[in-house]
Amino acid sequence: MVQQEVLFEEEKHSEIGKVVVQLDKSEEDLALETTMKKIYGALVVLSLFFSVWLVYRYFYIKKTNRIILSQERKISALKHKQLQQEIETKEKELVSKVLQLAQDKEVLQEIVKEIEEAGQGALAQKIQKRVSPINQWKEFEDQFLKVHTTFFEALKKRAPTLTKRETQLCAFLKLNMSSKDMAGLTNLSLTYIEVTRSSIRKKLGLETKINLIGFLQELN
Repeated sequence: MVQQEVLFEEEKHSEIGKVVVQLDKSEEDLALETTMKKIYGALVVLSLFFSVWLVYRYFYIKKTNRIILSQERKISALKHKQLQQEIETKEKELVSKVLQLAQDKEVLQEIVKEIEEAGQGALAQKIQKRVSPINQWKEFEDQFLKVHTTFFEALKKRAPTLTKRETQLCAFLKLNMSSKDMAGLTNLSLTYIEVTRSSIRKKLGLETKINLIGFLQELN
């Protein structure tokens, strides 16, 4: 009888021990599950925060790039405008010099004529050489290239068969000089100037509706 009671007590203690172990495991599992939930929640919050940061960063960079591009365009437009103004100023100065050169030439021609009439032929020839079209063109070309450095190169590429005289007239036309001024500067007749202009148009392959001077002013 006593032995049975002892066995019963042992079984009872054993069952209690099992229940205690199970309770301990349940508490550990619950604690682990709670910890995992907290970690998962923290990861979700971090993921959301990182996603929001990425979106913000994307739009911030996009906006910044747009502002930079806008500023670069404004600076480029301003530089282009300033460059155009400088070119226009230099062109006006060049035209003024050329016209003054043509006027000086007319005066010198009259002086040469008077010297010849006075019997000083040798002196007249010396003066004539100084005001020859060749010397005048060289002086003009040097000034012209300071303003339009690549014009002759572009012109030759567009119309390689242009003669030297036609090339010279193209430079005068680019400066919007009149046929009268060109004739006075080159010792050519107005008729020759007009015929040469027609020849230039053909060699450039321009249609009738295209303005020759406008085309040359845009050519660079």
